Amino acid sequence: MANDPELPLRERKRRQTHASIEDHATRLVLERGLEIVTVEDICTAVGISRRTFFNYVESKNIAVFGNTPRSPQPDEVSEFLRTKHAKLPPALMSLALNNAFSGEHTDAVLRAELLRRRKTISQNNPEHVSWSKQKITLFQRELSAIVVDYFDQHPDLRVLETPASVEAEAMVRIVISAILMGYHQWASDETGSYDDLALACFHALDILISFAKKSS
Repeated sequence: MANDPELPLRERKRRQTHASIEDHATRLVLERGLEIVTVEDICTAVGISRRTFFNYVESKNIAVFGNTPRSPQPDEVSEFLRTKHAKLPPALMSLALNNAFSGEHTDAVLRAELLRRRKTISQNNPEHVSWSKQKITLFQRELSAIVVDYFDQHPDLRVLETPASVEAEAMVRIVISAILMGYHQWASDETGSYDDLALACFHALDILISFAKKSS
């Protein structure tokens, strides 16, 4: 969160600048169009130089669309692997949600607004969809590899008589499907917060797991 008082002042300022870049980039593109808005336009709106801009984001597209889903951080992975989770799918959902949605440098209100803006911008720029799908595919592979490592460390927590890679892929696909389902339901409500989005994804996971059990 950008304004977390427990963060050092320098880190708060860094997050505030990053949040401002995302805020102005998405706002300008909604107003003028993706091809019209330049890096210079965003820099002027934020009040930073081009050099500062590229210290925070790699490109205009990342400022506009976000850089998600992103790879889980090593400390997140280590924490996930060393913990013996009572229920693995919800634990994997938590790890996935930490990295699935953009706006992590902002507060919950702006984060929800950024997600809605980016949905509209993506709808207006369908050529972005293939890039997004590629990132989701890579994200699924990374999560599957993490779950395989988890099964190596905790083989007693496996539930299927299949290779670990198959069980891991099945679990990841359920979690990703729940995220997409939860996001779709959340996005239909223009007033939902980011916390509401997380709850919607967990609720979707419960529905998918319950459906799989009762329909088998």
